Amino acid sequence: MSAHPPPKGVAARLARDRSGVTALEFGMVGLPLILFLFGVIETGMAIRMKSALQFAATNAARCAAINTVTCGTDANIKAYAMTQTQGVTVPASAFTVSSPSCGRMVVASMAFPVTAPQLLRSGLVLSAQACYPLRPT
Repeated sequence: MSAHPPPKGVAARLARDRSGVTALEFGMVGLPLILFLFGVIETGMAIRMKSALQFAATNAARCAAINTVTCGTDANIKAYAMTQTQGVTVPASAFTVSSPSCGRMVVASMAFPVTAPQLLRSGLVLSAQACYPLRPT
């Protein structure tokens, strides 16, 4: 006769033990949830930048067509457009000014700084354009 019988119920006891299940479930669900959250934030930042580019292009085209004192030259139009970006840092080189048949056109184009370039290898270029008719003389 042995002094200690083999523990029959250890496997059964471990199968019933529920401590640590929450940590295991969080480990399985947490990473995809955090990645999804960062994706939503990144998408929101891209939409905000696109909106700021459109706002700046529209206001700069309007200024170029109507206010020749403030926006008389292409350099002045680009400088004005930079002040209209709603807190988003956009260089003057992102703006192009032209005078097609529609009036004064401002085109803004800028690469979006993607947080995880490994996921989006080709990059993301945001652009906006606006054309405002010239003021009749």
